[in-house]
Amino acid sequence: MDMNASPRQQFLAWLEDQSFFDHGVISDEVGLMSQAEEKVLTLFHQAAANVPAYNDFLKNAGINPVDIRTMDDFRQLPLTDKNNYIDAYDLTSRSWFGELSLSHFIAVSSGTTGQPHFWPRTLQTELAGARQHEFFLQEFFEVNQRKTLVIDGFYLGNTMAGTFTLACLQLLKLKGLPLTITTPGSNDKDIITFIHALHREFDQTIIFGYPPILKEVVQQLCQHRDAMDVTKLRLVCAGQAFTENWRDYLLNQLGSTVNKPTIMAIYGSSDAGLMGFETLLSIRIRSCLAKQPDLTQYFFGDERLPSLYVYDPRTIFLESPAGELCFTIDNGAPLIRYNINDRGGVISFRQMISLMRQHLPDSQDWAGNNCGSFPFVYFFGRDRFMAKVYGLPIYSEYVQQALNHASLAPYVTGNFVLENVEDDDHNILLVCRVELEQGIKAEAELQKTMSEIFIQEFSALSPLYTNFLEFLGEKAKPHIILYDYQNPQYFDQGGSKKFT
Repeated sequence: MDMNASPRQQFLAWLEDQSFFDHGVISDEVGLMSQAEEKVLTLFHQAAANVPAYNDFLKNAGINPVDIRTMDDFRQLPLTDKNNYIDAYDLTSRSWFGELSLSHFIAVSSGTTGQPHFWPRTLQTELAGARQHEFFLQEFFEVNQRKTLVIDGFYLGNTMAGTFTLACLQLLKLKGLPLTITTPGSNDKDIITFIHALHREFDQTIIFGYPPILKEVVQQLCQHRDAMDVTKLRLVCAGQAFTENWRDYLLNQLGSTVNKPTIMAIYGSSDAGLMGFETLLSIRIRSCLAKQPDLTQYFFGDERLPSLYVYDPRTIFLESPAGELCFTIDNGAPLIRYNINDRGGVISFRQMISLMRQHLPDSQDWAGNNCGSFPFVYFFGRDRFMAKVYGLPIYSEYVQQALNHASLAPYVTGNFVLENVEDDDHNILLVCRVELEQGIKAEAELQKTMSEIFIQEFSALSPLYTNFLEFLGEKAKPHIILYDYQNPQYFDQGGSKKFT
């Protein structure tokens, strides 16, 4: 946190700063990381001195902040997480100087039990997010040169995705980019209405949204190609992973003639805001690895292809101890070595390029790009804990609650697999595979009852799910699949589940 600059001074400095993405700076990996490490050590010492909760957290851990002088020292600090820090201290004590009023905005997210968590952010957080939005929007869509309609298609209310995206876009408009912004929310019908009414006045239309909703929008618009030129649509996806087949399918639907991909993704969270974003290079790498499944295990330690992004370590400092991502970030309530419980890791730019040249030497010039030497972050999500329906988290606790219902408990073991599955038409479904008790048969009536109870419990635990159900209907409902006791494909001899 800049302890001396007022919000007005921060904003004016941001408007005048043209150097943040200077190619000479961002192409120097060593210099970039050195600057990032200096900033993260400064942030640690500021938080230790000026955030009451973190000061107490360090005291309880027996740590004297003056002993933390190097990055090796920093990497020995205990991780914070929701249990030992967020839920252990009140919001005010986790804020700078114990003053929540210094925050610029407060967003909300729902925890694993539906208990809301509040995430204050400062103007600095939004300025940093706007810089990153400017970078990828110019790299992919040249928004500095084209009149652009930008549709914030995330759920608004007080959630992070919609409000943070809107704040960043408004800052870019104030900076002078030729953007016009509108906020229909995450209802595909409303998004389409806005597009039909407004698109003719612009050179291109960029839609931010959750992948399943964006797919619905594209498919419906493509049915009426005579009404608009769908090749002028661009998509920015967040909140839910997708495959390269999904991207290729929608690119084919759009019939884009632009050399650059018109579909890209960003990586964000309620805790941190924008954490990473795709570049032309990261998409080329992921697309290539999608065709080389034998390399994904070698690269990422998992047979599945993860989402792959780059990140700016000067804005968010990422680490991956024990195979889970943790970050350090300046915010209204700063977070130091905070474990977000996303399975994944970080790979330096130099290491990634070396791996690609070593294993796919004839493919292309991997280092030949204009998007800097940012490090890479990959993640598989919190699949041990949740899946998603149109970007909305459905946590394992929700399923456990439903399976414990008096009407279901006699028929099920309590073991289940909750996951997102892409069907043959590239729809991303919420699927729950449930193990039945020994001797219980998978009958349609039981499946129907279970589906009704799931919807009832999900709605009780997540008010947002009720809203999604209202305008998405069948699309928001879980697909329940019943399995005989100890089904060998999903439940082993002990009846254990892949995750809950």
